[in-house]
Amino acid sequence: MKLKEMQKLLKKKKLDMALFFADDPNIYYFTQMQYLNFSALCIPSEGYPILAVPKMDMARARSESRIKKPVCFEKKKKITSFLSEQLEKRKVRHERIGINKAHMTVMHLSRIKKGLKGRYYDISEECKQIRGMKHQEEIRHIRKACRIADSAMQMVINNFRFSTETDVEAALDFYAKQQGADLAFKTIVASGKNSSFPHHTTKHKKLQKGFCIIDYGVRYKGYCSDMTRTLYLGRPTRKEREQYHKVLNVQEKAILTAEPGKTCGEIDRAARNSLGERFTHGLGHGVGVEIHEYPSFGPESRDRLEKDMVFTIEPGIYMNGRFGIRIEDTVLLRDRAVPLTKTTKELVTIRI
Repeated sequence: MKLKEMQKLLKKKKLDMALFFADDPNIYYFTQMQYLNFSALCIPSEGYPILAVPKMDMARARSESRIKKPVCFEKKKKITSFLSEQLEKRKVRHERIGINKAHMTVMHLSRIKKGLKGRYYDISEECKQIRGMKHQEEIRHIRKACRIADSAMQMVINNFRFSTETDVEAALDFYAKQQGADLAFKTIVASGKNSSFPHHTTKHKKLQKGFCIIDYGVRYKGYCSDMTRTLYLGRPTRKEREQYHKVLNVQEKAILTAEPGKTCGEIDRAARNSLGERFTHGLGHGVGVEIHEYPSFGPESRDRLEKDMVFTIEPGIYMNGRFGIRIEDTVLLRDRAVPLTKTTKELVTIRI
């Protein structure tokens, strides 16, 4: 995926190569192989990449990886030493090396520097930007992930006979597995006063009356979806309905105003001005091989929207210890923003 763009970036920054290890999302992005443990990917500014995998993954890499002719290393040997030998063998310069510091610990980076001599430069932001615009295959996978999430959410709404927050979580998570998907993140089910915490930890406790936030996403063929719906358990008051529709109107307006060329900051600020201080997080984020990617929506964000970006729009309001409301869709930007998650956003009320 976009190897030429990466090599063009390396040349522009006068780097000899990019180097990614193990669970770095860029390894999946460029190889399209999941769960490559103890692996490394070297992308030189010119020439063909080197994918180094342990013996146990060699057969799978040969059949599944977009990077052809992977090389096998024995785990007894340090991978950096092995890479150094491969680079010398292929006469690849490695004096200036780009890395993704966002997915490295200080200790890991120190070990790499000892095993593979060179000067290291962080290209984590540039990697995110390369992954920002999606090509058609990526969009197909994200659409499928959104359809699975929609089906799961609709299943829960239609069959809401749950006793605890974890009951709802389990039903959603099991449905994803049945459809051949994984979870994109830990499902959030926050009922009653728990909904006042944006990142509530789902608890094995009785569902409380009031607003119930369900934040759910799946990962299909390595690509994520993300959606949030707020239900009401019981009978909402007129004021509660008004609060809900205020958030919904802000969300729909933000989707309508998201256009190529606009900055994420200006869209975020418009939503924030409508909701006030009770809106305590960013308006949204990019979605792809990671659940949080480029671009990022915040009042100071200068990230600029471009066609074929996929991101979320998720305004919310939170009254500490009382209630919260959040509505979120994954959207694809064409000439305008097109929601990919389609579960109803009318306030669903459920008798408990």
